[in-house]
Amino acid sequence: MNTTLLFLLLFMLINSYYFIPRYLLEIFHSQFFPFQSFATGTIGHRLRHLLIRNNFDLFRISVDFLVLTLIYPLFLRDYIHAIYYTIFLCFYFGLSLIYQVYYQAFHKIYQVEPVFFHDFLMLKTAGQIFVNEFGRKNLLMILIAASIGLSGGIVIYYLIDVSRIVSFGVWSYLVMILLGVGALYSIIHYPYAKYPQLTFQCQLQSFIRNILISRNSRKSLEGLTLKYMKQFNVDPEVQLKVKPNIYFIVVESYGRVAHQESVLRERLMKYIPELEQSLTSEGWSLSSCYTSSPVTGGASWISYTSMMYGLNVRNQGVYLAMLKNKQMPQYDSLFHWLSRQGYITFRISSLGGYEKMEIPYDSYSRLYGIDLWMKYKDLAYTGEHYGFGPSPPDQYALWKGDEMTSEIAGSIPKAVFFITQNSHTPYDSPNAVAEDWRTLNTDSGVAKKSSAFWSRPKFEKYGEAIEYQLRYLVDFIVKKGTSNDVFILIGDHQPPSLSIVMPDFDTPLHVISKNLAFVESWHEYGLTPGFIPDKKPVFRQEAMHWSMLRSLISNYAHETAKLPEFLPNGIPY
Repeated sequence: MNTTLLFLLLFMLINSYYFIPRYLLEIFHSQFFPFQSFATGTIGHRLRHLLIRNNFDLFRISVDFLVLTLIYPLFLRDYIHAIYYTIFLCFYFGLSLIYQVYYQAFHKIYQVEPVFFHDFLMLKTAGQIFVNEFGRKNLLMILIAASIGLSGGIVIYYLIDVSRIVSFGVWSYLVMILLGVGALYSIIHYPYAKYPQLTFQCQLQSFIRNILISRNSRKSLEGLTLKYMKQFNVDPEVQLKVKPNIYFIVVESYGRVAHQESVLRERLMKYIPELEQSLTSEGWSLSSCYTSSPVTGGASWISYTSMMYGLNVRNQGVYLAMLKNKQMPQYDSLFHWLSRQGYITFRISSLGGYEKMEIPYDSYSRLYGIDLWMKYKDLAYTGEHYGFGPSPPDQYALWKGDEMTSEIAGSIPKAVFFITQNSHTPYDSPNAVAEDWRTLNTDSGVAKKSSAFWSRPKFEKYGEAIEYQLRYLVDFIVKKGTSNDVFILIGDHQPPSLSIVMPDFDTPLHVISKNLAFVESWHEYGLTPGFIPDKKPVFRQEAMHWSMLRSLISNYAHETAKLPEFLPNGIPY
């Protein structure tokens, strides 16, 4: 075989490794051969697809790897031994491929540009989960990674070996010039936020940009000081005359897609009228809207921290700065303010399977204003486990946790924070609501299984999980709720890993109470009656903090009490 052709084939083979991860992530939305990109439109439009296209195929170029590959036969083969350059190129290939996998996976899941400073905790947590859940699938993943590394090293070895004798002709140099022009034009012309779509991609450029953004993100936190945040505290003279029990329930992965994707909406509309009827027939009022989450696909803590603090916790860096600040309780986050109003605050955390992991409960309690935790072990559950963790049925966790909080609180008003587990990916959820939650706690003889965190979730399972969430929550409200209770049900983010494109970051919010005036006071902020939100523009999740405080004060405090300002975009910084 011609050495030039062999050199080209070997390069294209190893180069394709960089683009396999995103192709596999987008396999339901991409063609292997991007014919369609060039089949329609003007000549200019078709030529543009040579540089950038939304089809995540393998026919792209890693610019830095191309340059490092060509440098050897063009300039260095007479000065550096092939084996030394092979070792160098293998080392660079391994590091840049790992970075590429991280970048593409995070960009796909969270739909924002990955940044080390923001993503470090999630990478660390994913590593802990990987070790904690080590099994056959994890071993298979390690074997696949090892195979990729070994095969990549072999291809690079033969590529450099051929480089020792390859001879480039006129046509080869012409192709190099065209590739160089295309790469230079792409790097200069296209905004780097479009990185996954570019034909010519530079992992080194992305890595350097990532470091610079991380540094700037860290520096930008200097303006978000506790002294600044305290300016937005509620007037200390404000006191609630009546103190309703407050249930702040975050429904994991409950996104707008559950209401608007055709198959999911069809399922939803079959049972929503029944749930609304169950509530209204017992005297409950209900209003809803869509909220815009700061995240999508994951990082729930950024979502509900934004809600509880009334500021856009934009990323992991902001969150960690708040978590580490021991003076944060001086600010009136939702539960800190309720504590100052005489409430006892609880968090029900039913997450199972991670008891051996070090979880900083003291730091979380300080950040969120939690007096007492109802943890997995406190729930004394012996039945079948589901979903992420895996964990008890959410119906059991909520009822059992609420029973325990009621015993502890007695006549003291309580605020309960609960984030659901069974609607977490991979959406392994009970298929029915038990008539009596206590019947779920039977020793089924079923060992606690793995949470299957790394499994690809099924589309239909997501619809089942959301139906289960809404059904048991309404069942709980109708059976357990009193005229002195307020329920806030809100999704944290759109679901990850479904085989459809998520068009936005929106999640539903439902405000439920027997106090009609309290529910209607939310209409000022865009909520409308019923379970299905209006299609009006949403407000941001951080605005929920301010609408909650204002609605509580206007309905349960003295009529002359000073309301905090409504901040639709949260505390500005």
